[in-house]
Amino acid sequence: MLISWSRSGGAGETDFMANQGAGATGGFNFYNHDNSNNATMLMNILGNGTNQRAAYAKP
Repeated sequence: MLISWSRSGGAGETDFMANQGAGATGGFNFYNHDNSNNATMLMNILGNGTNQRAAYAKP
């Protein structure tokens, strides 16, 4: 995971980058974690940019 700033060269954005690794799909998962140790996936962005919402809990 790499976080950088203004990779565009002037727009001033924050950039998040993940290395998908050999043969993997890559992407990002976003979770909400509560005080009872439950993690609920809120969203998944695949390495190809496909945006998905998840309605299931993952430990």
